[in-house]
Amino acid sequence: MLQGSVGFGFSILAAPLLILIDPRLVPGPLLISGLTLVTLIALRERQAIDLAGLKWALGGMVPGTFLGAMLLVNLPEQIMTLFFGGLILLAVIISLSGVKMVPTPTTLSGAGFLSGVMGATSAISGLPMALVYQYTVGSNLRSTLAAYFLGVTVFSLLSLGSVGYL
Repeated sequence: MLQGSVGFGFSILAAPLLILIDPRLVPGPLLISGLTLVTLIALRERQAIDLAGLKWALGGMVPGTFLGAMLLVNLPEQIMTLFFGGLILLAVIISLSGVKMVPTPTTLSGAGFLSGVMGATSAISGLPMALVYQYTVGSNLRSTLAAYFLGVTVFSLLSLGSVGYL
């Protein structure tokens, strides 16, 4: 319900709980389970997708996902858990700071990069993109984030599989 109404939130709720149950459940199984959901949301509101912004965000996401996959493979589990928590806290601090980001090529590329790192390491790729789009119209926010998550999820699954971590 959260993901369908505001465009993000599925992983924010599920990932912390799953990591406590078994760290192997994040990010691979969580990404796989979210794939159908984001596909349906993107299709439902496809007319409102910000295609120009989506290109910039996906362009930043590619190198970020590669970096995230390398971090996941090379850092110990305890460090990854701290890294995961730190990224979420950073996003919350930015959101609460009142900084108003607008979707420009620079902010979208940067948010895409951070989102790629976060998606590959924790399956929570939405926070940076949600911060950039948080002041846009609801249908634009939901549809663009869903289309973005679709790209991130597919690319993250391919990247994780290529490093043997899926």
